[in-house]
Amino acid sequence: MFFSIGLALLLGALLLLSLAIVLAWHFLPPAFVRHCFNLQHFTAFELDFLASHSRLTRTAALMRLAACPGSGRRRGLEDAHLLAPRWFVWFSRIVLPLYVALIAGLLLHISVPLVLHWWRG
Repeated sequence: MFFSIGLALLLGALLLLSLAIVLAWHFLPPAFVRHCFNLQHFTAFELDFLASHSRLTRTAALMRLAACPGSGRRRGLEDAHLLAPRWFVWFSRIVLPLYVALIAGLLLHISVPLVLHWWRG
């Protein structure tokens, strides 16, 4: 019973955070998105790949740029956080670590009982 309740809580929290990330995409200024996703910073193949995948992937990439300015150094996007709205920078700094922690918790919640079952024989 503990396993089912824990799994439901973790999955529900991940679902709500994913919904919040997708909703945040709608409130981003188009100028910020165009500045980050253009041929100056990405190849045509990468832009097609990002355009064909979910909004969650694109928004997570923008959130990483907003929360950790140094992560855009390789592509010349270290100033992208200056173009991002202030609410998006704070949103990114709160949601990204929480999302990673929930995914890690979900993986541990699933793998630990399996390992213990295997170890006991």
